[in-house]
Amino acid sequence: MNGVKLKKVLSLNYKEGEKVKVSPHGDVVGLDGRMFKIDAQMLVDNILKNDIHIPLDENHCFGAAVGWFDKSSFEVREDGLYASLELNQKGNELVESKAYRYMSPVFIMNADNRVAELDSVGLVNRPNLLNKE
Repeated sequence: MNGVKLKKVLSLNYKEGEKVKVSPHGDVVGLDGRMFKIDAQMLVDNILKNDIHIPLDENHCFGAAVGWFDKSSFEVREDGLYASLELNQKGNELVESKAYRYMSPVFIMNADNRVAELDSVGLVNRPNLLNKE
């Protein structure tokens, strides 16, 4: 992977009290070459319909959460989907120690290979999705 691609990956950039970018939207190509069709407003609508907060886990382990995205805080912006993140003690330790540098959304896909829902988000060091900048 070259340095130009590395600079464009979805970075954590977590600051207490500010919304963080959870996902790009539109037609997005991952570093692995997969194409994602992401309708951010549909993701927000489904999060509100499901009425559950979205977990932040460690490296897509799908175990204990290290933080939570508030279900009512999701908003669509020009460059992606943003939400308020509350880290727990372990999440704070992982972010402050720089054990992980990026976030990576986990999607539930439709049969037509479109993104249908946001399942969770992982703290990772090798994210697949690129910013749409």
